[in-house]
Parts: sequence; structure tokens; C-alpha cells
Amino acid sequence: WRLLISSLLLLPATVLMGATLPVLSRFYALSKKDAGRGAGILYGVNTTGAFLGVLVAGFVLLPQLGLTLSIIITASCNLALGFWACLLSRMDKHPRQVIDKMWIEEPRKYKQSDLVVLVALALTGCAAMICEVAWTRVLTLILGASVYAFTIVLSTFLAGLGIGAWSVAFIHRISPSKARVVFYGLALSAAASVCFSSAAFRHLPPFFVKMFRMLDVQGQSGKMLWIQVSIAAIVMFIPALIMGGLFPAAVRVFVRKPQTTGQSVGMLYTFNTVGA
Repeated sequence: WRLLISSLLLLPATVLMGATLPVLSRFYALSKKDAGRGAGILYGVNTTGAFLGVLVAGFVLLPQLGLTLSIIITASCNLALGFWACLLSRMDKHPRQVIDKMWIEEPRKYKQSDLVVLVALALTGCAAMICEVAWTRVLTLILGASVYAFTIVLSTFLAGLGIGAWSVAFIHRISPSKARVVFYGLALSAAASVCFSSAAFRHLPPFFVKMFRMLDVQGQSGKMLWIQVSIAAIVMFIPALIMGGLFPAAVRVFVRKPQTTGQSVGMLYTFNTVGA
């Protein structure tokens, strides 16, 4: 029953949110030849926005305004963006016939190597979320279970993803074959970095106590916050940084024509999210 009620409450909004990245990628492809790179940049922008949203929600909106008013403000922002998009579409100077012709999607032909990338991206999404949940449980034992602690953990994870996505997306005109090598190289590097960060778990409690005494944190919330951020970064930032480059690298492999951008990005995003 909990699953059913949660799905009824969240799915309508999240389905619409999930559709924005493929649609924006297709729109970006109308004016840019390098559609794959543009989709990767959009993913980086989207993840950076998620990072900022976590910080604003955890440190400003929820503590200062409460849950209900925070949700109302967020929904109002979405409505404003929707009206703005409608206004911009009416101001577009291109003839309607030209726009309709540009938006015709060509059917995407999938090769066996493409399916391997899709499955690999789903598995990396699954691994990323398993790591994020495990890291949250481990860090909760040290940082506590407050809203601020959860905000620090999630924002650190999203910051790594965003910076990694930006870094890979800005690789200039890399070929699909090289992007495939980058994708699998990042996957192996992410696995190795998770192993190394896991080895640091046992050292975190004494490190926290040592920093607490060294900086004389008693009664100083600002110093305590930076200690918590440092501990979260030690565990999560490097693995998340590497994981963030996986989706843009997969997009570079997958998107070959602007006419198939929306379908290709939507397929990649679906597999990655279902895996997560």
C-alpha cells in the first residue's frame, strides 16, 4: 500500500520531469550540429541544478519556510517556466511548416553494440544508486540523521555528478569509437574509486573526532558544517565525479544525427533511470 500510494502521488510529476531532458536535447539539436555534445552539456546543467536545489531546499526553504510552502514555491517556479516556454514558442520567427519539418524524428536503428551500451548504462545507474544509499547509511552514523546531514550527503554526490558530466561533455568533437573507450574506461575507474573510498570507512570516526578537537568546534556550527562536508567529500566526491561522466560519454556514442537526438537521449535516460 505504501508503494501504491507513493506511486500515485509522485509518478505524475516525475514522469513529466523525466521527459524534459529528451525534449530539451531534441530542441538543442535543431540549431546545433553537435547534438550529442549538447545533450551531454544539458545533462550537466540539469545535474548542477539538482545540486543547487538540494542546497536551497535543505539549508533555506525547509528550515525557514517549512515543507508546504517550499512545495508551493517550487511548483510556482515550474508553472512560471512553463508559461515562459509557451511565450517563447509564440515569439519564434520561424514559419510553422519549417519547425514541423525539423521536428520529424527519423527511426533509430539499433546495433548490438548500442544495446551493450544501454545495458551497461543501466548497470552503472544501478551501481551509482546502490553506492549512494550505502554511503548515506555509513555517513549517517558519523554526521547524524538530520536534514542538514542528508543535504550534505546528497549535494556532495550531485556536485560530483555535475562536474563529471560537464568535464566529459566538453570533450571537443570526440568520435563515437573514442567515446566508447571513454565510457568503459570511466566505468572501470568508478569501480576502482568505490573500492578505495570504501577502504576509508574505518578511518572516518577517528578522523571526525580529531578534526572536532583540532578546530575546537564546540558551539561553532560553521566549522562543524565544513568538517561534515569534508568527510562526505572524502567518501563520495571522486567516485561521483567519475560516474557523472558516464551519461555524456554514452550520449556521444549513441547520438549520431540531430534527427534522432530525442529518441536516443530518451532511450539512454530511460535505461539509466530504470537501472537506478
